[in-house]
Amino acid sequence: VFLLCVVANSWFGYQFWQAAGPTIREIYRRSLAGERSTADLAFPPQTSTLILMILVVTTAVWFAYEVPGSANSGQTLGKRLLRIKVMRIESEERLGFGRAWRRWSRLGLPTMLWYCFCVGLLLQLVDCLFVATDRPLHQAIHDKAAGTVVVRVARLGPGTSGPIAEAPGATKARKVKP
Repeated sequence: VFLLCVVANSWFGYQFWQAAGPTIREIYRRSLAGERSTADLAFPPQTSTLILMILVVTTAVWFAYEVPGSANSGQTLGKRLLRIKVMRIESEERLGFGRAWRRWSRLGLPTMLWYCFCVGLLLQLVDCLFVATDRPLHQAIHDKAAGTVVVRVARLGPGTSGPIAEAPGATKARKVKP
């Protein structure tokens, strides 16, 4: 997703550097010269708009990557490579668009708040760290909001008909001889 965002935002990034570059270089020059005053320097007004556009494009790319894949198969390319899958907590049915949107929106939409003193980044960090304290399913806040869980998908072995999902922290039932 990061590489897709870099490509999608390359024009906005170039425009941002054209607008903000002279100010950034002057701040750097003054800091090397030991000057402490930068009060007379200001970024051009279009830099704010360009930052917002970069965040909008980043959010849109992340949405386009995450939601359709999660809605249909529970997996994006990255999840397939890591052999994990997002599933409904109550059944093995596919997530569907609504649930995939609810799951993504709790984590993806705060990207738009990165502009506000990185409040969005802080919200995303708390969401992701929640996994470490949640028991027994290790759900993030966005998983709890959507009623989903991330499971490991075992490799297909000889004689198996489909992927086997196992929730983290789940124990396998064993048949005990009487």
